[in-house]
Amino acid sequence: MLSIHENMRNWIGQRFVESRILYEEQFRRFFPSNTKNVHAKSSNNATSGSELAIADRRKQWAWRLTRGAKDELFNMFHNKSDDFLEHVAKGEIRIIGQPTDRSARLFYQYASEETIALSPDWIVPSIGYRSTIESLSDGAIQLGDFYLGCQSLRWPKLFMIGFARPIIGNIPSMSEMQANYVAGLISGRFATETKAKQAHQRDRTFLAQRFSKLNLNAIYPAEMFPYCDLLARRMGVFPSLARIGSLADWIRMQLAPATTIHYFWHDPKARAAIERLPIYMPRLLIVLLLLLKPIDWTYRILRRLSIAVLMRKNNNG
Repeated sequence: MLSIHENMRNWIGQRFVESRILYEEQFRRFFPSNTKNVHAKSSNNATSGSELAIADRRKQWAWRLTRGAKDELFNMFHNKSDDFLEHVAKGEIRIIGQPTDRSARLFYQYASEETIALSPDWIVPSIGYRSTIESLSDGAIQLGDFYLGCQSLRWPKLFMIGFARPIIGNIPSMSEMQANYVAGLISGRFATETKAKQAHQRDRTFLAQRFSKLNLNAIYPAEMFPYCDLLARRMGVFPSLARIGSLADWIRMQLAPATTIHYFWHDPKARAAIERLPIYMPRLLIVLLLLLKPIDWTYRILRRLSIAVLMRKNNNG
Protein backbone atom coordinates (compact mmCIF):
# COMPACT_ATOMS: atom_id res chain seq x y z
CA MET A 1 0.00 0.00 0.00
CA LEU A 2 2.90 2.36 0.77
CA SER A 3 4.18 1.96 -2.80
CA ILE A 4 0.98 3.56 -4.13
CA HIS A 5 0.96 7.30 -4.71
CA GLU A 6 0.08 9.16 -1.52
CA ASN A 7 -2.98 10.86 -3.04
CA MET A 8 -4.50 7.50 -3.97
CA ARG A 9 -3.28 5.89 -0.75
CA ASN A 10 -4.92 8.47 1.48
CA TRP A 11 -8.12 8.57 -0.56
CA ILE A 12 -8.42 4.77 -0.28
CA GLY A 13 -7.37 4.77 3.37
CA GLN A 14 -9.94 7.43 4.31
CA ARG A 15 -12.78 5.49 2.76
CA PHE A 16 -11.55 2.16 4.07
CA VAL A 17 -11.48 3.46 7.64
CA GLU A 18 -14.96 4.98 7.31
CA SER A 19 -16.31 1.77 5.75
CA ARG A 20 -14.69 -0.39 8.42
CA ILE A 21 -16.35 1.70 11.14
CA LEU A 22 -19.79 1.53 9.53
CA TYR A 23 -19.64 -2.07 8.29
CA GLU A 24 -17.44 -3.81 10.86
CA GLU A 25 -19.53 -6.96 11.04
CA GLN A 26 -19.54 -7.39 7.28
CA PHE A 27 -15.74 -7.01 7.25
CA ARG A 28 -15.45 -9.70 9.90
CA ARG A 29 -17.46 -12.08 7.75
CA PHE A 30 -15.37 -11.38 4.65
CA PHE A 31 -12.03 -11.50 6.48
CA PRO A 32 -12.42 -13.80 9.51
CA SER A 33 -9.22 -14.22 11.52
CA ASN A 34 -10.42 -17.55 12.89
CA THR A 35 -13.81 -18.83 11.72
CA LYS A 36 -14.26 -21.30 14.57
CA ASN A 37 -13.52 -18.73 17.24
CA VAL A 38 -15.83 -16.18 15.64
CA HIS A 39 -18.76 -18.62 15.57
CA ALA A 40 -18.03 -19.83 19.09
CA LYS A 41 -17.97 -16.29 20.42
CA SER A 42 -21.21 -15.31 18.70
CA SER A 43 -23.03 -18.39 19.99
CA ASN A 44 -21.75 -18.24 23.58
CA ASN A 45 -22.21 -14.51 24.21
CA ALA A 46 -25.75 -13.27 23.76
CA THR A 47 -25.73 -9.51 23.29
CA SER A 48 -28.46 -7.49 24.98
CA GLY A 49 -30.42 -4.75 23.30
CA SER A 50 -28.77 -2.05 25.40
CA GLU A 51 -25.30 -3.32 24.49
CA LEU A 52 -26.24 -3.25 20.80
CA ALA A 53 -27.50 0.32 21.18
CA ILE A 54 -24.25 1.40 22.85
CA ALA A 55 -22.20 -0.32 20.14
CA ASP A 56 -24.26 1.41 17.45
CA ARG A 57 -23.83 4.86 19.07
CA ARG A 58 -20.10 4.24 19.44
CA LYS A 59 -19.84 3.30 15.77
CA GLN A 60 -21.77 6.40 14.67
CA TRP A 61 -19.60 8.75 16.76
CA ALA A 62 -16.41 7.10 15.51
CA TRP A 63 -17.60 7.76 11.97
CA ARG A 64 -18.68 11.36 12.67
CA LEU A 65 -15.40 12.27 14.37
CA THR A 66 -13.37 10.64 11.62
CA ARG A 67 -15.35 12.52 8.97
CA GLY A 68 -14.75 15.79 10.81
CA ALA A 69 -10.97 15.41 11.15
CA LYS A 70 -8.96 18.27 9.68
CA ASP A 71 -7.25 17.67 6.35
CA GLU A 72 -8.67 14.12 6.34
CA LEU A 73 -6.46 13.01 9.23
CA PHE A 74 -8.49 9.83 9.28
CA ASN A 75 -6.65 8.15 12.16
CA MET A 76 -8.04 10.77 14.54
CA PHE A 77 -10.29 8.53 16.61
CA HIS A 78 -10.70 5.17 14.90
CA ASN A 79 -7.85 3.41 16.67
CA LYS A 80 -6.74 5.58 19.56
CA SER A 81 -9.68 6.54 21.74
CA ASP A 82 -11.66 3.39 22.48
CA ASP A 83 -12.31 4.32 26.13
CA PHE A 84 -13.31 7.85 25.18
CA LEU A 85 -15.81 6.65 22.59
CA GLU A 86 -17.17 4.09 25.04
CA HIS A 87 -18.02 6.91 27.49
CA VAL A 88 -19.60 8.92 24.66
CA ALA A 89 -21.70 5.94 23.57
CA LYS A 90 -22.92 5.37 27.15
CA GLY A 91 -23.94 9.03 27.46
CA GLU A 92 -21.34 9.77 30.16
CA ILE A 93 -19.62 12.30 27.87
CA ARG A 94 -21.54 14.51 25.49
CA ILE A 95 -19.88 16.09 22.46
CA ILE A 96 -21.25 19.45 21.34
CA GLY A 97 -20.12 22.32 19.16
CA GLN A 98 -19.03 25.84 20.06
CA PRO A 99 -21.18 28.17 22.21
CA THR A 100 -23.20 30.68 20.24
CA ASP A 101 -22.17 33.50 22.61
CA ARG A 102 -20.13 34.19 25.76
CA SER A 103 -22.92 33.10 28.10
CA ALA A 104 -22.12 29.45 27.36
CA ARG A 105 -25.75 28.40 27.64
CA LEU A 106 -26.66 27.95 24.00
CA PHE A 107 -24.42 25.72 21.91
CA TYR A 108 -24.23 24.50 18.35
CA GLN A 109 -24.72 20.80 17.81
CA TYR A 110 -21.54 19.02 16.72
CA ALA A 111 -20.78 19.77 13.03
CA SER A 112 -24.18 21.43 12.62
CA GLU A 113 -25.85 24.86 12.56
CA GLU A 114 -28.60 23.60 14.86
CA THR A 115 -28.46 24.79 18.45
CA ILE A 116 -29.07 23.20 21.83
CA ALA A 117 -29.66 24.84 25.23
CA LEU A 118 -27.60 23.42 28.11
CA SER A 119 -26.70 24.34 31.67
CA PRO A 120 -23.52 22.30 32.09
CA ASP A 121 -21.69 21.82 35.36
CA TRP A 122 -18.40 21.68 33.49
CA ILE A 123 -17.33 22.77 30.01
CA VAL A 124 -14.12 21.21 28.66
CA PRO A 125 -12.94 23.11 25.54
CA SER A 126 -11.39 20.78 22.99
CA ILE A 127 -8.40 22.94 22.11
CA GLY A 128 -6.14 20.13 20.94
CA TYR A 129 -2.36 20.06 21.25
CA ARG A 130 -0.47 23.27 22.09
CA SER A 131 3.29 23.64 21.88
CA THR A 132 5.01 25.76 24.54
CA ILE A 133 8.49 25.56 23.00
CA GLU A 134 8.26 29.11 21.62
CA SER A 135 7.21 30.64 24.93
CA LEU A 136 9.95 28.77 26.79
CA SER A 137 12.56 30.19 24.41
CA ASP A 138 11.03 33.67 24.01
CA GLY A 139 10.30 32.87 20.38
CA ALA A 140 13.87 31.93 19.49
CA ILE A 141 13.14 28.23 18.96
CA GLN A 142 10.42 27.38 16.46
CA LEU A 143 9.52 23.96 15.16
CA GLY A 144 9.25 25.38 11.66
CA ASP A 145 13.04 25.82 11.66
CA PHE A 146 13.71 22.12 12.26
CA TYR A 147 14.53 19.99 9.24
CA LEU A 148 12.36 16.84 9.17
CA GLY A 149 10.90 18.01 12.47
CA CYS A 150 13.99 17.05 14.47
CA GLN A 151 17.17 18.86 13.31
CA SER A 152 17.65 22.60 13.81
CA LEU A 153 19.05 24.48 10.84
CA ARG A 154 19.86 27.52 13.00
CA TRP A 155 21.73 25.73 15.79
CA PRO A 156 23.65 22.63 14.62
CA LYS A 157 23.65 21.07 18.10
CA LEU A 158 19.94 21.53 18.81
CA PHE A 159 17.51 18.68 18.12
CA MET A 160 13.89 17.80 18.87
CA ILE A 161 12.34 14.39 19.49
CA GLY A 162 8.63 13.69 19.53
CA PHE A 163 7.29 16.65 17.56
CA ALA A 164 6.64 14.54 14.46
CA ARG A 165 2.94 13.71 14.73
CA PRO A 166 1.50 10.86 12.67
CA ILE A 167 -1.17 11.25 10.03
CA ILE A 168 -1.13 7.45 10.10
CA GLY A 169 0.87 5.60 12.74
CA ASN A 170 2.03 6.30 16.28
CA ILE A 171 4.27 8.83 18.01
CA PRO A 172 6.58 6.43 19.96
CA SER A 173 7.74 4.57 16.84
CA MET A 174 8.46 7.80 14.99
CA SER A 175 10.27 9.18 18.04
CA GLU A 176 12.34 5.99 18.21
CA MET A 177 13.57 6.52 14.65
CA GLN A 178 14.18 10.21 15.30
CA ALA A 179 16.25 9.33 18.37
CA ASN A 180 18.35 6.85 16.38
CA TYR A 181 18.89 9.42 13.63
CA VAL A 182 19.77 12.25 16.03
CA ALA A 183 22.13 10.02 18.01
CA GLY A 184 23.89 9.19 14.75
CA LEU A 185 24.22 12.87 13.84
CA ILE A 186 25.64 13.72 17.28
CA SER A 187 28.14 10.84 17.18
CA GLY A 188 29.18 11.65 13.63
CA ARG A 189 27.97 8.36 12.14
CA PHE A 190 25.67 10.28 9.80
CA ALA A 191 26.39 13.55 8.03
CA THR A 192 23.94 16.42 7.73
CA GLU A 193 22.43 16.64 4.27
CA THR A 194 24.44 18.96 2.01
CA LYS A 195 21.44 20.92 0.75
CA ALA A 196 19.34 20.64 3.92
CA LYS A 197 18.06 24.24 3.75
CA GLN A 198 16.72 23.86 0.22
CA ALA A 199 15.22 20.47 1.06
CA HIS A 200 13.65 21.93 4.21
CA GLN A 201 12.04 24.76 2.23
CA ARG A 202 10.57 22.32 -0.30
CA ASP A 203 9.29 20.17 2.55
CA ARG A 204 7.65 23.15 4.27
CA THR A 205 5.98 24.23 1.04
CA PHE A 206 4.65 20.71 0.43
CA LEU A 207 3.32 20.37 4.00
CA ALA A 208 1.68 23.81 3.88
CA GLN A 209 -0.16 22.83 0.70
CA ARG A 210 -1.16 19.37 1.87
CA PHE A 211 -2.10 20.28 5.46
CA SER A 212 -3.31 23.84 5.12
CA LYS A 213 -5.52 23.60 8.24
CA LEU A 214 -2.72 22.48 10.57
CA ASN A 215 -0.36 24.68 12.57
CA LEU A 216 3.04 23.61 11.23
CA ASN A 217 4.79 25.59 13.99
CA ALA A 218 3.24 23.26 16.58
CA ILE A 219 3.54 19.84 14.92
CA TYR A 220 5.40 18.20 12.08
CA PRO A 221 2.74 16.07 10.32
CA ALA A 222 4.02 12.89 8.69
CA GLU A 223 2.89 9.46 7.60
CA MET A 224 4.68 7.12 9.96
CA PHE A 225 6.30 4.60 7.62
CA PRO A 226 7.23 6.92 4.73
CA TYR A 227 8.78 9.22 7.35
CA CYS A 228 10.58 6.36 9.11
CA ASP A 229 11.70 5.02 5.72
CA LEU A 230 13.24 8.41 4.95
CA LEU A 231 15.17 8.46 8.23
CA ALA A 232 16.18 4.81 7.71
CA ARG A 233 17.64 5.65 4.30
CA ARG A 234 19.60 8.51 5.87
CA MET A 235 20.97 6.01 8.38
CA GLY A 236 21.65 3.33 5.76
CA VAL A 237 19.34 0.78 7.40
CA PHE A 238 16.39 0.74 5.00
CA PRO A 239 15.38 -2.94 4.46
CA SER A 240 15.63 -3.03 0.67
CA LEU A 241 15.76 -6.27 -1.29
CA ALA A 242 19.47 -5.72 -1.96
CA ARG A 243 20.20 -5.18 1.73
CA ILE A 244 18.20 -8.21 2.90
CA GLY A 245 19.63 -10.40 0.15
CA SER A 246 16.74 -12.87 0.02
CA LEU A 247 13.62 -12.46 -2.11
CA ALA A 248 11.65 -14.84 0.14
CA ASP A 249 12.60 -12.91 3.29
CA TRP A 250 11.83 -9.59 1.60
CA ILE A 251 8.36 -10.75 0.45
CA ARG A 252 7.61 -12.12 3.88
CA MET A 253 8.56 -8.77 5.40
CA GLN A 254 6.10 -6.99 3.08
CA LEU A 255 3.26 -9.27 4.23
CA ALA A 256 4.06 -9.37 7.97
CA PRO A 257 2.72 -6.66 10.31
CA ALA A 258 4.54 -3.37 9.72
CA THR A 259 6.97 -2.51 12.50
CA THR A 260 10.10 -0.41 12.99
CA ILE A 261 12.03 -3.55 13.96
CA HIS A 262 12.37 -4.17 10.19
CA TYR A 263 14.93 -1.37 10.05
CA PHE A 264 17.27 -3.36 12.30
CA TRP A 265 17.38 -6.49 10.14
CA HIS A 266 21.18 -6.57 10.51
CA ASP A 267 20.86 -7.25 14.25
CA PRO A 268 20.58 -11.03 14.93
CA LYS A 269 17.99 -10.60 17.72
CA ALA A 270 15.86 -8.28 15.58
CA ARG A 271 16.10 -10.66 12.63
CA ALA A 272 14.97 -13.59 14.77
CA ALA A 273 12.00 -11.56 16.00
CA ILE A 274 11.08 -10.55 12.43
CA GLU A 275 11.22 -14.15 11.24
CA ARG A 276 8.73 -15.12 13.97
CA LEU A 277 6.18 -12.48 12.99
CA PRO A 278 2.92 -14.10 11.81
CA ILE A 279 1.28 -13.11 8.52
CA TYR A 280 -2.33 -12.03 9.00
CA MET A 281 -2.87 -10.55 5.52
CA PRO A 282 -5.78 -12.35 3.80
CA ARG A 283 -4.99 -13.63 0.31
CA LEU A 284 -7.94 -11.75 -1.14
CA LEU A 285 -6.60 -8.46 0.21
CA ILE A 286 -3.13 -9.21 -1.18
CA VAL A 287 -4.66 -9.76 -4.62
CA LEU A 288 -6.66 -6.51 -4.39
CA LEU A 289 -3.54 -4.55 -3.44
CA LEU A 290 -1.59 -6.03 -6.34
CA LEU A 291 -4.41 -5.11 -8.72
CA LEU A 292 -4.06 -1.50 -7.58
CA LYS A 293 -0.53 -1.25 -8.99
CA PRO A 294 -1.54 -0.82 -12.69
CA ILE A 295 -4.03 1.85 -11.58
CA ASP A 296 -1.26 3.52 -9.58
CA TRP A 297 1.10 3.52 -12.58
CA THR A 298 -1.62 5.04 -14.80
CA TYR A 299 -2.40 7.72 -12.20
CA ARG A 300 1.28 8.67 -11.86
CA ILE A 301 1.71 8.99 -15.64
CA LEU A 302 -1.43 11.12 -16.02
CA ARG A 303 -0.41 13.27 -13.07
CA ARG A 304 3.04 13.93 -14.52
CA LEU A 305 1.50 14.83 -17.87
CA SER A 306 -0.98 17.23 -16.28
CA ILE A 307 1.80 18.90 -14.25
CA ALA A 308 3.94 19.22 -17.39
CA VAL A 309 1.05 20.81 -19.32
CA LEU A 310 0.36 23.22 -16.47
CA MET A 311 4.02 24.25 -16.24
CA ARG A 312 4.15 24.80 -20.02
CA LYS A 313 1.08 27.03 -19.84
CA ASN A 314 2.59 29.05 -17.00
CA ASN A 315 5.88 29.48 -18.90
CA ASN A 316 4.07 30.56 -22.05
CA GLY A 317 1.85 32.92 -20.08
